[in-house]
Amino acid sequence: MITVFSVANKPYLKYINVLSASIKKYFPEANFLGCLINCPDKDYGFDVRHIEHDKRMSEPNFCAGLRTKIFRDLLDEGYKTLIYVDADSCFIRSAKELIEHVNSCGVSMRPKSLEEGRFASGVITCNASKKGVRDFFESYRKNYQENIESGDWFSDQKMLNKTYQELKNHIDFKPLPNKFCDVWFSDDGVLWTAKGTTRSNEKFIKKLNEYEY
Repeated sequence: MITVFSVANKPYLKYINVLSASIKKYFPEANFLGCLINCPDKDYGFDVRHIEHDKRMSEPNFCAGLRTKIFRDLLDEGYKTLIYVDADSCFIRSAKELIEHVNSCGVSMRPKSLEEGRFASGVITCNASKKGVRDFFESYRKNYQENIESGDWFSDQKMLNKTYQELKNHIDFKPLPNKFCDVWFSDDGVLWTAKGTTRSNEKFIKKLNEYEY
């Protein structure tokens, strides 16, 4: 079973609800887990973990970096195939091709520059049956924890790049195709992922509205 997980605080609940609904429609093969910070305890229609906010950092920074811990926690609990997706994302068509991709490699992210080892962190996949996966996500968690007090908004992304550079020869890595982390809202995309001000993009909002956003 593939598990898709995401992180949200109260301002992002409206987005994570759409993400969950789009997974039910286009990715029924997957289970969805929402990791919620400072959100009401109620029935959300998907599996939920309420996580305590680490007061060493702002709530938004904590949410941004939480994936570094959740990956390792879920692997330790026996989860095998995981896909992290930013909450402000939406599947727009069948994810069957994504399943094939995830099963074909150990770790995958969309490169910004593969030559320089820089990646978008809005979608990260892992398949624990492949070599080096557990070590990769333990190093990712450790690298982030060592920089946790920097207050750098991009620290988790920088540490993802650092971890890749350290372990790229020890993992079964494949670049994630653009259509699975599509910040351009392409018509042939599979998973649209918003980025900053693109959350107000008319095309993206229209898609969200299909789920009574």
